[in-house]
Amino acid sequence: QSLVGSSVPRTLSKAERQRVSCIVRQLPNGEASEDKCSLCLQLVDDLQAEGLLLSDNAHNQAMRMCSGNIEVVERLFAELVDKGLTTEASYATLMQAQVLNGDVQGATSSMDAMLVDARVARPRLRTCAPLLRWLCESDETVASVRLWERLERRGVEFTAGEYSERLRMHGRAGQLSALRACLAQLLERYPTPDADTASSIARAVDELAEATAAARARARSAPTAGAPSTLPTVGRISVRRAVVDPEGVCGCCRSEMHVLGLSRTEREQMRRGLGLGLGLGLGLGLGLG
Repeated sequence: QSLVGSSVPRTLSKAERQRVSCIVRQLPNGEASEDKCSLCLQLVDDLQAEGLLLSDNAHNQAMRMCSGNIEVVERLFAELVDKGLTTEASYATLMQAQVLNGDVQGATSSMDAMLVDARVARPRLRTCAPLLRWLCESDETVASVRLWERLERRGVEFTAGEYSERLRMHGRAGQLSALRACLAQLLERYPTPDADTASSIARAVDELAEATAAARARARSAPTAGAPSTLPTVGRISVRRAVVDPEGVCGCCRSEMHVLGLSRTEREQMRRGLGLGLGLGLGLGLGLG
């Protein structure tokens, strides 16, 4: 093992490696607390005083145990930056602490820094998800969509959970077009939504209807003389579960069900899969007219 952070790396002796292992084994785990934080800081100081700091492991664990004190966490991360020891794990630990402490602007800045850090080739979803979900839950539509698209370009693949959070955000904001586009992406990637995802879709559409009704009410109560109408035009919205027969015909309205983004051949393959896997072919009927 080599000591990183100096212009000429050196190899640790057997005794030094044993000393590092001894210190690292003393790092506490579990829930963060002041006592654990103090112990971690002392052990990190011991490593640095003896010139044995060779990775971000000790700092990361110290940041986890000190997550309730954002100033300490940011100081520990700054030490890693100074020594050139930052990794995706250290960025993830920093951002989790920032989100936990409500410092979303700080977490966003940390994300920006990570995405241009050459040491982080391809960020993982578990690193980015806490901030992305917080932005969606807080209805930060512009910031969340910008981050989403940026992560997509870096190869991050989102789960149905992230799509569900984004759908509900667009629903609460009354953004029909954005909701439709997100739903199309969701169904293209996950053609057979599970019960939780189907429930989130239904709630998103309900929230869209509520947001639209509220916008219409506000527009009617405060008209502007001579100004064109700004009432949203969203058409009819309906969400229901329906029984689909083996031919893919809805038992409710008798129309043929189509899955967004799939070709006719792919739809036929999906129907056969539904028939084999679900017997009755239960599907999600969603109309956004």
